[in-house]
Amino acid sequence: MYKILKADKDTYITNRVINESGSYNSNVGLAGSLDLFKLYGSTFTGVTPNVEYSRLLLHFDISTLSDLYSSGKIDITHPSFFAKLQLSDVYGGQPTPSKYTLIVNPLSKSFDEGAGKDVVYYSDYDNANFFTASYSNGDIKWINAGCGSSGDPTVICDYYTGSLQTSQYFSTGEEDLNVDVTSAISGVLAGVIPDSGFRVSYSSLEEETLNPE
Repeated sequence: MYKILKADKDTYITNRVINESGSYNSNVGLAGSLDLFKLYGSTFTGVTPNVEYSRLLLHFDISTLSDLYSSGKIDITHPSFFAKLQLSDVYGGQPTPSKYTLIVNPLSKSFDEGAGKDVVYYSDYDNANFFTASYSNGDIKWINAGCGSSGDPTVICDYYTGSLQTSQYFSTGEEDLNVDVTSAISGVLAGVIPDSGFRVSYSSLEEETLNPE
């Protein structure tokens, strides 16, 4: 049995600086692509170079898997059970970095896709954004801005790490993302973690490095 499940909502959050102001409340939920980037020195606050980046948020409709699991038709403990997350690279003419690592983590809280489209000035305000995950079930803020608080399922955090985290190294930057998320999906089906989706980002080292080679 082989199932292809598409994302039912996706967006990215960013702290891009436009006209000397951070785009913390901007939303791009209806944009045509998911733009993952890290910029250093593209803008300045006074004479200080800004570090700007984005993080992707994705959720997949796994109700089909939930039904199969509930009815005993799939065994998440069997070696034949696996789940992969795949995103295709869409080259848009922008400079493409190389030799970097992307990290994929399951989210601990749901996010709103939002209706924003502006990926130039980031002038559409909606949720999710850099500060807020969702308004659908109340005003749900990220614990740390940018969906920045990590932990395991026993603590309150924005996303889960440990054995639930996976990663992929990109040598050219033109590869598709294709990572094993079996642990995360198994955790959702077993009720260990919520069905909130995934966070995709550069590694913390690459986000924090001020002047990478």
